[in-house]
Amino acid sequence: MHSELGHFSMPSVNIRESEKEYTIEVAAPGMEKGDFNVDMHDGLLTIACEKKCESESQGKEGESYLRREFNYSKFSKQFTLPDSVDEASIQANYDKGVLTVQLPKRQDDPRKQRRSIDVK
Repeated sequence: MHSELGHFSMPSVNIRESEKEYTIEVAAPGMEKGDFNVDMHDGLLTIACEKKCESESQGKEGESYLRREFNYSKFSKQFTLPDSVDEASIQANYDKGVLTVQLPKRQDDPRKQRRSIDVK
C-alpha cells in the first residue's frame, strides 16, 4: 500500500470579524513559531510555513510510513485586506497548533463616518 500526497498541503482557515478587528486562524499542528513567515505588503497579507522533515518515509526505528497525512510540510496562503485594517498593528501568535493573526481595524475608518451628501 502506497500513497503519494506530495509536500504541499493547505490547512484549514477560519476568518472572524468583530467590531474592533478581523481574526485569521490557521490550523497548523506540529509546527513551531519559527516555521512561519507572515508578511504584509500593499494590502496583501501572506502567511507561509515550511517545516523541514527529517525523513518523509521513516517512522520509529524499524518502522516506515505506508501513508502519512497529518503533516503540513509547506504551505502559503494570501489574503487581500480591507482598507479598514490598521496594518501597523497586526499581530501573530502560534499556540496549540493554531496560528492566530489579529488585524485591528483603524479607529478612523472613513466608511463609518457619517456625512451628508447633497442631491443635485
